[in-house]
Amino acid sequence: MGFSPPGTECQPGRSPFRQEELILRLLPWRRAILRVLNFVLFSEVNDVAEEVPVNSVPFFGVLVVFCALAVGPLVAQEAQKMPISNLIADLAAEDGARRVTATVEAFRRGKAVLPELKKAGAKQVSPTGTIDSRRLDVVYSLIEGLLPNPPGALAGYKADSFGLRIEKGTTKGEIVQIGKKHGFSFGGVFRPDGVPNCYVKLDQGRSLAEVLQSILAHEPKVISVDHTRYSNRVNLEVVDGAVRVFGQESARRYVEIVEPKTGKTVGHRVYDK
Repeated sequence: MGFSPPGTECQPGRSPFRQEELILRLLPWRRAILRVLNFVLFSEVNDVAEEVPVNSVPFFGVLVVFCALAVGPLVAQEAQKMPISNLIADLAAEDGARRVTATVEAFRRGKAVLPELKKAGAKQVSPTGTIDSRRLDVVYSLIEGLLPNPPGALAGYKADSFGLRIEKGTTKGEIVQIGKKHGFSFGGVFRPDGVPNCYVKLDQGRSLAEVLQSILAHEPKVISVDHTRYSNRVNLEVVDGAVRVFGQESARRYVEIVEPKTGKTVGHRVYDK
């Protein structure tokens, strides 16, 4: 039987914390933990630093992780006591760990927080949304449930891709690693100053809502996520007895010439946007 730090045992009706989530919740406490450990383990450290055996470093590393895991449930309990106003404010915090902690707690509280989130200005991002969605809006939308694209709509979102907005200094390689953990692939253009910074594609069989929730609940370097939107506007005109169709889609423009009696396309050309 495996060992569980105090307070981390699985309780009826509750799911055990993922290790990554526990560590992320502890990030705001890291300085206090390290100060305590430094006092207990390394008092007079400047005098004895040269005498500490190199092979003792792994031991102290394990001890730090153990202490962090033991304190984790206390941090989670503090988050559960957080007033809704503080939780909402932390969704937009500059500190990524605070954003993640607030996001996890909002998901845990579920639909009960929707009225307060809406009162704070949260809006559903689907089916149209924007390319600059706030984390508040995305969390609200995921708890409420993403709305499907209306049948035959000329605008909406793609269910197999989305945009990422990340903290400055995050590299393309880090995005690739985040994708491996959460179920998406990155093969497009990375723009450090763009909004969003990049678009990614879901791995086959993955749910958009599931992946978005997982990223927001575990990745402190992710500021927010955006839908990949599409649109298709059409204008028609009759020229020399033929119908000319001008189309404006999200990714391209096109022109079609249609024979009105048969409906057959007699000409078609696509232009880069």
